[in-house]
Amino acid sequence: MQSWNNLCAPPWSPEELGAKVVNAYKYGQNEPGARVALPDDFPAVPNTGTSAPKQGIPAVALRLSEFANSQQKGPGYLIKGLLQRRSYAELFGAPGEGKTFISLDLAYCVAAGKPWMGHKAHGGSVLYLAYEGIGGLVKRAQALRQRYGEADVPLYVTGAAYNLREATGRASLGATLATLPDKPVLVVIDTFARALMGGDENSAQDVGAFNSAIAALVENTGACILLVHHSGKNKAAGARGSSALLGAIDTELEVDGGQVIARKQRDVELTPPLGFRLAPLIVGIDEDGDELTSCVVEPAAVTQGGSPGKLTGNSKRGFDVLCELAPDNSPVSEMKWRDACLPFLPARRAAFWDIQSTLRKKGFIVVDEKRNVCRSMT
Repeated sequence: MQSWNNLCAPPWSPEELGAKVVNAYKYGQNEPGARVALPDDFPAVPNTGTSAPKQGIPAVALRLSEFANSQQKGPGYLIKGLLQRRSYAELFGAPGEGKTFISLDLAYCVAAGKPWMGHKAHGGSVLYLAYEGIGGLVKRAQALRQRYGEADVPLYVTGAAYNLREATGRASLGATLATLPDKPVLVVIDTFARALMGGDENSAQDVGAFNSAIAALVENTGACILLVHHSGKNKAAGARGSSALLGAIDTELEVDGGQVIARKQRDVELTPPLGFRLAPLIVGIDEDGDELTSCVVEPAAVTQGGSPGKLTGNSKRGFDVLCELAPDNSPVSEMKWRDACLPFLPARRAAFWDIQSTLRKKGFIVVDEKRNVCRSMT
């Protein structure tokens, strides 16, 4: 640094140079010696024309009157009114709301080039990075094919362990991208918490490094990068973690109470909420002869005022237990649900049935003739 400083005119004093170095370390967002994520971190992938063209920067500054009449265009939509090509998006919600079902259904429709929830979609290859629960995705994939048919759409799924905050992780993802026949138009990262690979969601430094990698990935592929994320303990406060994520994303979608709600849209108007329900399907039989079930997303009416009601106390705890027992909304027997609730239930024998009655009246659950329980998303 001193040798370089000696070439400057005028050079900094040794004290000034030392202060610059101290400040660089103090405010740096990466580990010492690390470099910023660049598009070149992700190897070139053949482009068959499905990706958005690279957006050029005007060579000269234009007066406002000239700029307003120019032909500069944005990247265009991936799903009209919801997701833009060449963008950074987030889909978040509380446990049990159906985030992964929504993201898989959305990914399938993009790969198939068919409208999603009534919104036109530009088709193309889709890469789904499953950072957690890839085993459970098999049943969900079977349910998708049962609903939409056996067509071999270009939706690719892989178990993911790429640390995108590090150059080696970006290179590994780049190698996976290079195996695809063309550049993806959509990359889904499920979930953000796992994709941080030990990083802190509340750290602006860790989230900033991740954002830098996503920006490089967007630049390299022209794709929409969609994060699947969780809401915080206070659901009203939105997605959990550092505000550096919200500041970086172009689109934020919330899954809540059987609805997909646009919370942030850069450059397009907020789309009205989209209603959905999770419809159970039998996808096979296990080794004991029991049914294997999963769910698919079906359009539904938007419920007035959002969620069918607010839950508090033991009713909320009981519903949370049900969500944990069956995150895919497969049927759960009353007795299994009751037993899982015993640690917090009062001694009164009717306490569990009070919880169940409250949830049924408020429209959160349905109970079939075999006394199995599912969440109601209508």
